[in-house]
Amino acid sequence: MRIAAQGLSNSQSALGGDLRQQKARLGAPKAITATAHKLATILYRLLVNKTESAPPEANDYDVQYRKRVLSNLKRRADQLGFDLIERTA
Repeated sequence: MRIAAQGLSNSQSALGGDLRQQKARLGAPKAITATAHKLATILYRLLVNKTESAPPEANDYDVQYRKRVLSNLKRRADQLGFDLIERTA
């Protein structure tokens, strides 16, 4: 599973995006282990439930990541006493 997870490093899938984010936060060895665990969990669910999986698109992950970062930024600005204004581009 670790070899499969390591192969996702350059993938444009949601799992590849997740791996890259974890690498930045945790470092490569821990990120690969966490992604291997995620792959094992997906495989187990597929085998137990005997259903096909519809993996999320990479764009879905990017949208979810952007919402999470924006939410954290707004919360942090509020804690520091700043007003965060979203500009339209």
